[in-house]
Amino acid sequence: MQVPKITLDNNGNIASITTRRTTCTHAHARKGALLKATVPALIRHHKYVLMMPNNGYDNDEEGKGITATFESAYRIYHQIMDVKAQHGITGFDFPLMTLYLTDLITPDIVEQIARSKFVFAIKSYPAHGGTTNSGHGIPFDEMSIDVIKAMIRCNVQLLVHAEDVHDKHGRSIDFEDREGHCVEHRLRPFREKYPDLRIHGEHASTIQMFELMEEDKTGKTTLGVTPHHMFLNREALTKSNGNLARNMPYLKGPEHQEKAIDVVTSGNPNVDAGSDHAPHPYRLKHPGLKLEEAACGCSLPHAHAMYAKVFLDRNALDHRYIEFTALRGPKRFGLPLPAEDDVITIHADSVNDIPDPTPVPEESDKVAHLGWTEDPMHPDRMKIGYAI
Repeated sequence: MQVPKITLDNNGNIASITTRRTTCTHAHARKGALLKATVPALIRHHKYVLMMPNNGYDNDEEGKGITATFESAYRIYHQIMDVKAQHGITGFDFPLMTLYLTDLITPDIVEQIARSKFVFAIKSYPAHGGTTNSGHGIPFDEMSIDVIKAMIRCNVQLLVHAEDVHDKHGRSIDFEDREGHCVEHRLRPFREKYPDLRIHGEHASTIQMFELMEEDKTGKTTLGVTPHHMFLNREALTKSNGNLARNMPYLKGPEHQEKAIDVVTSGNPNVDAGSDHAPHPYRLKHPGLKLEEAACGCSLPHAHAMYAKVFLDRNALDHRYIEFTALRGPKRFGLPLPAEDDVITIHADSVNDIPDPTPVPEESDKVAHLGWTEDPMHPDRMKIGYAI
């Protein structure tokens, strides 16, 4: 299948979209009860999911809630594979694990990653306060030159959450400006200093980040793009369910949103679908909290219905959609592509397009998904029109 198959109803409206099995290049499995509750919906329609290393683990490195060693990555990998087996999920192959950039990363570890069949990249995080479990590692521009040389030699990717929490004078940077500040003051000089290093900017959300990628004609600068940074802008944070849309990087203004849509739907080969699915218990996201008190992260089991709607609205639901959602992720990591008959189907559905919250019985809680409202008729409820 080179382009999605679209079926129409009797009125000539789209009834379903069938496409190659997708890959998500950015998600958070979390830990314990939250992992067991939310991973089934995350993996069921994907072939691979790249798991970020700030998920947390009960016995992780120094209790920091990070995955910084092969041993902790291996434990989480098997928890996910156990969930796959328990739920009889057959289309999903396996999670791609990542390690948090700390002083535990050495040239030997880089070489081990290059040989590994389950750890695929190294992830850099902002300073403390930048996002969930951030501030426990080494800034990307303070990495050992020996580690950087090893990453270049071994073709190991550096994944970057590119946001600055403070400027060089220690002043706090507004949420909306953090990515742009990091790109212009740190990531661009780093990119220029090490042109042969493969750098992947996670959840790109600003014109500055997209332009950095476009300026690099070597293809060594790539980006992941979420559905919410294309589907929504900062206005969503002002709504009654805005806490469910609070994530890092923050939703931006319309000009940044349009840039993201333009680049992604253009067929640019250096962007792929990293949803940044990041579930939190509802007690940390409910509307009774002030926005700045709500946990950062969106639950996105419906991500690929949102991606499909973005491409539909730009008349780009063709080979560009399949490349972005299904092929570029596996290609990035040298993995087998989904077979042409390995497909998933997205249905036209204006009732169930925002999934019901996922129960987390062990915590007597639930996970509410991006766009959800308790009243299904509430005007603030997000409207996709398609369900997966």
